Amino acid sequence: MSELSFILFSFLCLIFIQKADFEHSIFKKPYIYLILVSLVCTYYIRSTGLALFGGVLLFLVIKKHWKAAAFIFTGFIILAIPWILRGQKLGGSAYLKPLVMINPYRAELGNANLADYFNRFFSNISRYISREIPTSTLPFINVNYREEIQFMEWLIGFVILGFIVFGLYKLGKKSLIIICYLVGTFGILLLWPEVWTGVRFVLPVVPLLLFAAIYGAYEVVLYVLLRSKINLKFNILLYRIYFNA
Repeated sequence: MSELSFILFSFLCLIFIQKADFEHSIFKKPYIYLILVSLVCTYYIRSTGLALFGGVLLFLVIKKHWKAAAFIFTGFIILAIPWILRGQKLGGSAYLKPLVMINPYRAELGNANLADYFNRFFSNISRYISREIPTSTLPFINVNYREEIQFMEWLIGFVILGFIVFGLYKLGKKSLIIICYLVGTFGILLLWPEVWTGVRFVLPVVPLLLFAAIYGAYEVVLYVLLRSKINLKFNILLYRIYFNA
């Protein structure tokens, strides 16, 4: 299983980005090279490292770090070429090649068209919200993929997703790179063949989802307690005013 090594290098990349200074003399700063190396390592470990690559580029473009974006893009392409050539000689990527097929287990169905990708996108987004995200963050939940999605699965999924979104929002600017990484990851996963179910593909970002969900839940509880405390003080003040009168 390559998940652990993939998580290691992807998280190192995120840490290096947080520490890097993209404003002045980026080519004299070691972190820009560490970002590039960790990015390439994730791609060599799993082809889905492209999600992190896309997320990092999106982050740099949003922040308008044009030189850093150009350097990362060029360096990644150059360093990835040997692995791309190797994959072509072996018949193509184990992940990218099935992506264009309607069903990787039924090659006779041919390649997917635009309508197939739209159907796949909405089918996958339903499954990830109602099943994959809940079961990856709350592993005691059992799922039967042969049954239709139940109301309770939707409810749990939207609650967890709400905590994740709120947690990322409360993190402020620090969450931008995480959001970009998640956008890159789910941008690929939502186009994945529908027959590939389960949490394995989302495992590399589960720590981020779990952290965001816990932080979001913490902020909600903190807000409720603070509001309750304020209301309690207000009620005590009214009580004293009433009885003193």
